[in-house]
Amino acid sequence: MFNKKLAIYHICGWIVYYIYSVLGIYFFPGLESEDTSILYMCMLQLSYTIGLISSFYYVYAFILPGFFKKKHLTLYITGTLLLPFVFVFVRYMFEQVFYPAFWGFRNYGIDTSTRYYILDNIYRGLPAIAISTGVWGMERSYRQEREKKQLLREREHAELAFLRSQVNPHFLYNILNYIYSIVYPLSDKAGNAIIKLSLMMRYMLPEMQEDNVKVIDEVKYLENYISLFRLRFEGRFFLNFNCVIADPAKQIAPLLLVPFVENAIKHGVTDDPSNPIIIELKVHSSELTFTVNNKISKNQKDSSNGIGLKNVRRRLELIYPDSYNLNISEEGDYYSIILTVAFK
Repeated sequence: MFNKKLAIYHICGWIVYYIYSVLGIYFFPGLESEDTSILYMCMLQLSYTIGLISSFYYVYAFILPGFFKKKHLTLYITGTLLLPFVFVFVRYMFEQVFYPAFWGFRNYGIDTSTRYYILDNIYRGLPAIAISTGVWGMERSYRQEREKKQLLREREHAELAFLRSQVNPHFLYNILNYIYSIVYPLSDKAGNAIIKLSLMMRYMLPEMQEDNVKVIDEVKYLENYISLFRLRFEGRFFLNFNCVIADPAKQIAPLLLVPFVENAIKHGVTDDPSNPIIIELKVHSSELTFTVNNKISKNQKDSSNGIGLKNVRRRLELIYPDSYNLNISEEGDYYSIILTVAFK
């Protein structure tokens, strides 16, 4: 991720380095003679610095991030083998090609052997590689520490929010059971709705305190959630929910999937049998795939804000860093999400 403040630090650092080098040439012109003026030495120092910058950021922005991502390793291994020659190539293009063509001077004589030129410049470019590795490592360590502190703060806020809200779910759960005992003799439909809502509340109370729950338990919660809408819009609610669970013992974070279902019901068409909401859950040994497809409704059916997909994405980043893929697309009147989570 681009960091403007960090970029400014890098630019200032290279400017300071070049000025320091030029001041050394100006105050200690030991190499100055009839053929070597201060301007000549400053030009060579500029090309030398550009070569160092090229080697530095070749390592900093390409090699090290690529290896830690552990993707396309063949590409990065090849890039690493070419690493010593980056400084050689950049400096050669400036000092042996560009400068002679436009200013009529070069750094190395025309009788310099290719072997000597390459070895000499590999040696001179090695400090940039070493410094780049150190700088990248320190910045990465700093970012990880900052992210760790941020994660701890967010967890503390989440725990406090949970404790503040814990009274209401317990209260509602007990009240629902009481209402069910009164309503059921009068109306089976109302009693069934209350008992399903009661089961959802019962699931939320203990499971919200767990890091992971069985996928099969999460599916039961989704089924109860969907059943409430079937009861509410009896005969006018069309949703297909298909599950293929190869391993029921697999676990995921609790209440991870319901926001997507909530979003589809809230913003989708639910009363058209030719365009039902389609939800599919597939659980294999290595990953979970959850898809939701719906036609977009032009009418707002619910004024509540819900959890929000933005917050769901943030939760995925915190719980499954580098282990999930969420693809959200909208084509014409249709909206779809595909969530893939690799099991830890």
